[in-house]
Amino acid sequence: MTYFVIGPDGGKYGPADIATLKSWIDENRIGPDTLLESYETGLQQPAKSIAELGFGGGTPPTARPSETNAPGQPPTAGESPYSGAYQRGQFYAPGTIPPQIAGKFNWGAFYFSWIWGLNHRAYLTLISLGLSVLSFIIQYGLAMSGNRGILTGIISLVVGISSIGIQIWYGTQGNKWAWESGRFQTPEDLLRCQKI
Repeated sequence: MTYFVIGPDGGKYGPADIATLKSWIDENRIGPDTLLESYETGLQQPAKSIAELGFGGGTPPTARPSETNAPGQPPTAGESPYSGAYQRGQFYAPGTIPPQIAGKFNWGAFYFSWIWGLNHRAYLTLISLGLSVLSFIIQYGLAMSGNRGILTGIISLVVGISSIGIQIWYGTQGNKWAWESGRFQTPEDLLRCQKI
C-alpha cells in the first residue's frame, strides 16, 4: 500500500510506501494523528489506524474519499507523484525558501551561470549564453570588417559589465532557484551540492 500525506496546509505529498512512512515517523515528520490518504482507494485515515506503521491500537479508520480523485483512481494528470515539499523532509509551504538557504550567495550560479542553470532547471540563466554568443558575433563581425578600434572596446565593456551584473543576480537568486527545482530533499542536501 502507498499513501499520500495530507499536510497541515491541506496539500497532498507523496505517494510514499510503508517503509518510507516508517522512516518519516522515525524522523518525527509523521505523528499518530497525521492524516494519510490511500493512493489505491482515495480513502483518508489517521496514521495511527494503519497497523503496519506501528503506532499500536488507535481508532478504526474514519476514511473519506479524496475531493480530488474518485476512489480507486490514481492522481489526476496535472498532479505530480511528488506533488509537494514533503518529499524534501519537512512541510515547506509552496513558494517558501527555508531560512538555512535564504539570502546565501550561490557561487555555482555565479561562476557557471547557464551550465548551472540547465542542471537546476533555471533556464533564465541562458541569458548569459545568449550575451556571450551575441558579443562573439558582433566582435567577429567588426573584426572581419576592419573596425577593431573603439567600437569593439565599447561593446566588450558593455557586455562585460552586463554579464557581471547578471551573474551577481544569478548568485543572489541561485539557492532560491535550486530549491524551487525540486531536486533537493533538505536544505542541507542543497547546500552540500552547491558547495561541490
